[in-house]
Amino acid sequence: ARGDFPGPVPVIYTGPMTDEGDVDADVDRIKGATAVVLEYNGRDDLDMESLSEFGIIWKVNSVEDLRELIDMEESAGGVFLLSKNMLPKSTDEEDASIIELREVLSTRPKSTVTIAPLATMQNENGEIKL
Repeated sequence: ARGDFPGPVPVIYTGPMTDEGDVDADVDRIKGATAVVLEYNGRDDLDMESLSEFGIIWKVNSVEDLRELIDMEESAGGVFLLSKNMLPKSTDEEDASIIELREVLSTRPKSTVTIAPLATMQNENGEIKL
């Protein structure tokens, strides 16, 4: 919602885009949103020019997708939403998935933002480490 309390609140559209590729219909439906979350699967089927008035938050489902987006020239200043299933299940510092994710995140440009969902209850009250 937007308004005066507590100030302009950004609206982020997280719903599906049309399967038919009717970008004009999508843009009309999400008018008023500040940003839109788009699932990234190596896709190049979107008319990004039509979506240029919105901030794009790329939802990534794998470390490979994240690496690909970071390597793309257009992602400088990008926002990445890590899906829940790509976060490590273990708190073991030697876990290969933790090491790989940490390595990829350390290579991203400083201008990017990464958002990650975190489980609030950790096994044995463990610390969240990423």
